[in-house]
Amino acid sequence: MNIPSKLSYQRSISPGHAVFYSHDSQGNLNPLEISETTILGQKSSSTEGYDSSMKEKQSVTPKKFAEGNIQRIDYCFAPPNSSLILNKFSLRIDASSITPFTCNDHSVTTTLELFSQKYKELGGYKLLATRYLKNILSGAWLWRNQEVLKTDIEVISSNGTSYHVKNIHRKCFEDGWEASVDNWNELVAEFEAALTTPKSYLLLEVTAKLKMGFTQEIHPSQSFCEREHTKSSRVYQNVLLNNKRVPIIGAYKVGAAIACIDDWYADGADKIRVSPYGVDKTNQTSYRSPETQKSLFSYLLKLESLIQEMTTTELVSGDCHFLAANLIKGGLFQVGKKA
Repeated sequence: MNIPSKLSYQRSISPGHAVFYSHDSQGNLNPLEISETTILGQKSSSTEGYDSSMKEKQSVTPKKFAEGNIQRIDYCFAPPNSSLILNKFSLRIDASSITPFTCNDHSVTTTLELFSQKYKELGGYKLLATRYLKNILSGAWLWRNQEVLKTDIEVISSNGTSYHVKNIHRKCFEDGWEASVDNWNELVAEFEAALTTPKSYLLLEVTAKLKMGFTQEIHPSQSFCEREHTKSSRVYQNVLLNNKRVPIIGAYKVGAAIACIDDWYADGADKIRVSPYGVDKTNQTSYRSPETQKSLFSYLLKLESLIQEMTTTELVSGDCHFLAANLIKGGLFQVGKKA
């Protein structure tokens, strides 16, 4: 398939911000609040004692290292009277991946729709729905906030069904833990239907109930701020509620955790976030650069052969799963302008 000059997909999975609340011993639910504090840190970076070529700075003395490094930072912790910390967000799922959002080549649209239809017939969307839901119900989107005494997660769908998983902080390390979730198959079916049914959608309301250690630190998303625009060296993302800065895990970071399903780039690989080039931010590399012939664009170029493979074998390869997951992610997939 020739990739056209205009080709884009609207994302199919759209999370909101995950907002933190405190549930006190009296049963009251209150938004958490970000505090600002000034700390006297240590001078510990390499630039304090070495230049960029790692040569010792002659101007540095032992006394200089002992001087305080004053910093102003945002800080968030579980209030002393809290019994639980709640983190809550909503998620919209729709079928935007079954056809392009924009495409200026009708034959390309037809081929992409044929791929999605065959992928659906062979149960591909069910596998993706299962992977996304495991990340949601395992609390992967909590990131560092998973390390607590106890985590219970509740999911309520717009169809009126509730799903619960208790003690997921322990269960998520067990193979097949999802089998312990009541009506798990029903939830997967709801998610799959939302991904594949045109002019339909599903809303999920997701709540994590965290039992924290006494006054333990909470880790919201951090904001990127230019130095000249703030005096703080650490600024948390927040929403304003009653003139209070309420901490959040940003929608982008929630979505990143949900999309960590790509292990098709190598046998026995760890799951990374779905992206056209298989970027691994932790290890500062990518596993699907163009020379690997495993990038999204490599598969788009041979889309007809992938469809033929599914038709002939009645099986879905990891390559097809990766391609479909990128269409769900959405983005601009067109050919760029010539340099």
